[in-house]
Amino acid sequence: MTKLYIGISVPQILLANKLDTTYLSEYVSLIESIGYDSMWVQEQVMGKPFTLDSIAMLSYLSAISHKARIGVAILVTALASPVHLAKSLATIDQLSKGRLTVGVGLGGYTGSYPAFGISAKTRVSRFEEGIKLIKELWTKDGVNFQGKFWQMENASVNPKPVQKPYPPLLFGGSSPPALKRAVKMGDTWMGAGSTSTQSFIEQTKLIKQYLREEGKTSAEFPTSKRVYMVIDKDPAVATRKLHEWSAYYYGNPNRAGETAIAGTVQQCIDGLGPIVETGVSGLLLNPVVDFKEHAEILWRDVVPKL
Repeated sequence: MTKLYIGISVPQILLANKLDTTYLSEYVSLIESIGYDSMWVQEQVMGKPFTLDSIAMLSYLSAISHKARIGVAILVTALASPVHLAKSLATIDQLSKGRLTVGVGLGGYTGSYPAFGISAKTRVSRFEEGIKLIKELWTKDGVNFQGKFWQMENASVNPKPVQKPYPPLLFGGSSPPALKRAVKMGDTWMGAGSTSTQSFIEQTKLIKQYLREEGKTSAEFPTSKRVYMVIDKDPAVATRKLHEWSAYYYGNPNRAGETAIAGTVQQCIDGLGPIVETGVSGLLLNPVVDFKEHAEILWRDVVPKL
């Protein structure tokens, strides 16, 4: 039986609007002692929720963790300089001794692009060119690159990543063009936490179709999904906590209820079952409250039943 890799989110979006570094350090130690395969952050540069920066978080995690892989899902790379990203992410891969997975994508909200001095109209071509340039800088010295957005002659970024040829590139995205781009340019794909299970099932069918068209196999291109979760013995309490988080994060108390799992342990097992049945290689379990308690309950009571 193929191993199902289990990742878990790191407390990063904080309803309390304040950071407790002692709690965060204890949480990371707990995750590694339990045996999770990976721990993850996400990117949200703008917005009202108290959300810690993803690159800084990866650097911090590389220093206080030792075994689990660390990843980000996802960086909206078209909003950033690929040269800076190549440098920062290679440095994190060095600091973590080759434990980094880099999630990339366009992001679901185009309204933020003008705040970065970038037109949303060119986001796809900018994204694709930026990824190509990052790969070049990670694998070569003396890079000559003449693109629409970036140009350079005999340029190098060092150090290179520990992982060869570079850290796995995990693509996000849900539309058919995004899924096709993921298969063509990426190493793996993760379904968004804001995607329903049924939508994810349909997306995985497209992924398999595009893999066949590219002459690739599912074994060469692992898939996974982020799942926002709240577990409680009382389903009503779980639902209330999810609505509170959804109101804080999305500004809509009902939005997360369309895609997240909230309820008892058995309800969570039942909710994750159809996702696992698609043949995913991994799950990113994303508790939104009571992080330590969820990490233990999920590993002890939910994961063994998947």
